[in-house]
Amino acid sequence: MKLLREWTDKLMQYIYPPRCIFCDEVLPIKGKCKACSKTVASLRLKGDERTKEGMKDRALSKLDGVTASFEYAEEVAEAVIRFKFCGETGMAYEMSQFMAKDIQELLPVKDIDIVVGVPA
Repeated sequence: MKLLREWTDKLMQYIYPPRCIFCDEVLPIKGKCKACSKTVASLRLKGDERTKEGMKDRALSKLDGVTASFEYAEEVAEAVIRFKFCGETGMAYEMSQFMAKDIQELLPVKDIDIVVGVPA
């Protein structure tokens, strides 16, 4: 059964190759987008910038915890809009990996009751 799943996954990658979540270009198998890798790295929020303490919005004071993975720059906004409103769900896994890593690093996971996205 495992072998069948692996073959199916490889076949699906050839039929529907992975795409960059930011520029939508086809990615090499198990590769990253060379065109966007530097831009993406520069847009990643670091340290306290990712938490409520590093964010300057007064409305956040009512929340126990907030985290963000990226600066809301044009590339990120466009990717979020394509995901939410154009049905480009192929980027969901990669986006969730960034968010899950940040949540685990910054917030006490055992105390989380709910995780919600912010509307664009």
